[in-house]
Amino acid sequence: MIVDCSSPISGAAAAAAGVTGVIGYLSGIPGPKIWTAERLADCTTHKIAVGFVFENTTADMAGGAPAGMRNASIALWELANLFSRAFGEDVTGSEVGVYLADDHNTPTAGAGAYMKTAQAVLESHGVRTGYYGNQTAAVFLLDVGVTHLAWGVSSWGADVLRRCQLRQEANTAQMKIGATLCDVNTALASDWGQWPRP
Repeated sequence: MIVDCSSPISGAAAAAAGVTGVIGYLSGIPGPKIWTAERLADCTTHKIAVGFVFENTTADMAGGAPAGMRNASIALWELANLFSRAFGEDVTGSEVGVYLADDHNTPTAGAGAYMKTAQAVLESHGVRTGYYGNQTAAVFLLDVGVTHLAWGVSSWGADVLRRCQLRQEANTAQMKIGATLCDVNTALASDWGQWPRP
């Protein structure tokens, strides 16, 4: 089971709950859900794979190509900083994934241009691009080649061919890990962009 949470959870508590993966947030805006090097190291110490999603606000993708360039650059900087502080290594070139959030039940106008530009920035540094949001939009963006990873919400659109690598189970009750409510996700592929690499 893979979870994404709006505030910190401990690696020990996640492991005790049967969690195998945790998706952490990157953002240009500070907040309690943003990942730290300590959280990254704590999860990996407890043999929990980690994934990453970037979001400033739910309006990110409406900014089109300029926002895609800016946010992908911030995501790269944050990823490099996290791994440098946690492990003293550079994760770029590893093909770890960063999902970019389109946090609406239908795709945002401008999402295609946002993703195309973000992909150019991320993948020039060896980081794979992912899309989080509507499942139908995720599959379309896979087909046109502007994302390599897709994380769809079960109640947003359809992924009839199961092309997405991750699915957020919107119709499943959230689970508590410690005092934190977390969203439950299902891995539909062994490689969903996580670290350590499978």
